[in-house]
Amino acid sequence: MARARTEVHEITSASESTDADLQRRKIKYMLSMAVRIVLFPAALVLHGPPRWVALAVAVVIPAIAVVFANTKGERRKGAGGRSPDQSAVVPLGPSPRTGH
Repeated sequence: MARARTEVHEITSASESTDADLQRRKIKYMLSMAVRIVLFPAALVLHGPPRWVALAVAVVIPAIAVVFANTKGERRKGAGGRSPDQSAVVPLGPSPRTGH
């Protein structure tokens, strides 16, 4: 009688919960906007090229922040450094070399 194969899930390969992923993305966005808030007054205080760099970065940050905020987290690697889709191959039949 053949035994049914059962699929084993590793907890280390489980993806991050939706709530945790959303919270992480909100924090990244808020930090980006905080940097932007600092750059606008800095552009008023600075003179010469640093002023224009601060202003340019403050203008571009929202687009970059939105892209990063909308990027979902990647799956973590499983045990042994393998990604979850690289499961170990276990032969189910006799070995071709030994015939056992």
